[in-house]
Amino acid sequence: MVKPAFLLNTAYFFLLFVFLQGCAHVVPLTGGEMPKRIPKIIYQSPENKAVNVPVNTTKLIFKFDTYIKCSNPQQEFFISPPILPAPDIQVKAKSIEIKLKAPLQPNTCYTIQTNSTIQEYYSSTALPAQNIVFSTGNQIDTLTLSGTIKDELQKKLPSMIVCAYQNIPLDSIGKVLPDYTTLLQPDGSFVFRYIRAGNYYLMALKDANNNYKKDLPNEITAILPTLTNPKDSIKPVLTLLHDAQAPLKIQSVDTLKKSWRITLSKGVLHDKTHIQDKKPIILQDYKKLYFNNINPQLLLILNTTDSTGKKQIDTLKISTAKSKWKDKVSILKTQILPNEPLTLYSEYPVQWNINAIQIYQDKKLIPIHCDTNAFVLKIYSQKGFWQESSTYQIQNLSQINMSIDTTVKTFSIISEKNTGGISGTIQGKKPNDIIYFVSIDNPMVRYKVENEKFEFMYLNPGNYQFIAIEDTNNDGLWNVGNFEKKELPEKIRYSKVYNIRANWIYEDETVNIL
Repeated sequence: MVKPAFLLNTAYFFLLFVFLQGCAHVVPLTGGEMPKRIPKIIYQSPENKAVNVPVNTTKLIFKFDTYIKCSNPQQEFFISPPILPAPDIQVKAKSIEIKLKAPLQPNTCYTIQTNSTIQEYYSSTALPAQNIVFSTGNQIDTLTLSGTIKDELQKKLPSMIVCAYQNIPLDSIGKVLPDYTTLLQPDGSFVFRYIRAGNYYLMALKDANNNYKKDLPNEITAILPTLTNPKDSIKPVLTLLHDAQAPLKIQSVDTLKKSWRITLSKGVLHDKTHIQDKKPIILQDYKKLYFNNINPQLLLILNTTDSTGKKQIDTLKISTAKSKWKDKVSILKTQILPNEPLTLYSEYPVQWNINAIQIYQDKKLIPIHCDTNAFVLKIYSQKGFWQESSTYQIQNLSQINMSIDTTVKTFSIISEKNTGGISGTIQGKKPNDIIYFVSIDNPMVRYKVENEKFEFMYLNPGNYQFIAIEDTNNDGLWNVGNFEKKELPEKIRYSKVYNIRANWIYEDETVNIL
């Protein structure tokens, strides 16, 4: 009997499948690290360093050899000189298109900077920062201008753009579009590439509304009010302005019983401030004013001078709905130095009952003396020093002020072995200098140097530095600068950093403030 051929074939393939299943060892596919592939530009229009690019060009195109992604394309491509309205930037698979909404300027070099956020789609490998240039004229400008931004307070610099202006009056800085712009780097450096010859004013700007102008109060600036030239060997340094031109405002108004506390947006001068001919009973840290018995139904005429010397006369409406301050007195620190007072402070003016204070060490009453104002009570040992490595008790706190919720608190004294010190002489002091010895780790810790000789003991370990403020107007304050008048902040000079260590004293140190 002859079997059909298709049955033989079916049996054959069935046996082959069983055999392979028995012999094969199935291993699942394993993944590995995606190979890092840096995107490469394989086509661009216009080409890099192209000349005679038509001013009516409507699109810039960049094509890559792989799929790409970009988290914020509108900020990734930075074009100088600025083009307004801002171009529309789109990421499409392996390309990026920049659609221009305005014509280019004639006979102008344009540069395009990228921020290293264009990434290969799968591996997220970033394209290094690029600088691309093309010209609508018949040549590429070749000059470079670089410099740095500094902050006299040594704060971390914000993200900013730097603007260069040519052939405009000084008072037009920040009011017109710049000739060139560039990005400020995290280290405070900047560089303009491919710019034409000539003299430039410079301004750095935290551009809150992206219009390349200084037109909002909260836009931070740094300026160079003197002309600089790309051919100069000296790199310009711009100083950050802590904007003193922001309007004076009331941030909060708090009430307690018959006392009012008005907190302002910036500092005012003690002897120049009143509200409707009513002077504050006390003014604390330049920004807080305390009054008694203000009529909340009135509009208050604030007549004052801020800490930069600018007069402020504003009509301000008082509202007490924002907050109520806490009726509380606290101990500033429970661990103090042997020569440091025990400090109690209040958030509002109080009457201290200093006769009730009692301090004990091992149940022994310690003689003390006090120094007070409406906010602070400072308690000193009668001998001038507390005993090192000791613990004290302060009693009858509830009789000092009823807002203290306990009658007994303890505080301890730091040992000399756990602190350091420094003594010596200041060199390079100028006639108008105000000199401080400050903690770099804790900016709240600062000691004023009254003359060229100094001695500071019982310092907590850490990094410290001498700073000299060149008080050119002799007002006893640091002048933050004035953008409208193109005035720079008063200069601050610094000494080297001193690392104060426990049980170690710098003796007869000669300090040079550069």
